[in-house]
Amino acid sequence: MQAVHSEFKSDDNTKNMAENALLWMKTMVEGSAKFGKPLNVAPEWKKEMEDAGFVDVEQKILKVPIGSWPRDPKLKEIGKFQSVQEAQVITSYTPGIFSRVLGWSDEEIQVFMAKVKKDLSDPSIHLYLPVFFIWGRKPE
Repeated sequence: MQAVHSEFKSDDNTKNMAENALLWMKTMVEGSAKFGKPLNVAPEWKKEMEDAGFVDVEQKILKVPIGSWPRDPKLKEIGKFQSVQEAQVITSYTPGIFSRVLGWSDEEIQVFMAKVKKDLSDPSIHLYLPVFFIWGRKPE
């Protein structure tokens, strides 16, 4: 199984400069849970697989950067694509959750999405998303 963990992170504390992006993620997580579709389930999957009887369960967590800030050429390329992906996620998921579940107006949503996208496009903010990979096998 694999899933993106819905929490922006940074290794250099620049995430604290992304106030709007952090608030967006927190609000998305709360709104989706209120809607009955929690986003932050990936960290629980390894234990749930073990509890279900799977054996040799392993987990790997990779960092997917948002933006072209990484020095590593491969991560820089991944970050460019992830930046586009994240902008699409914001545009497609935010209106439904924020309006129908949380009661925001369309104008509030549009203004907020612009602020979030600005945070995510700031090259001085080094955000990434943890992506969980969990696998195991059925017992014999």
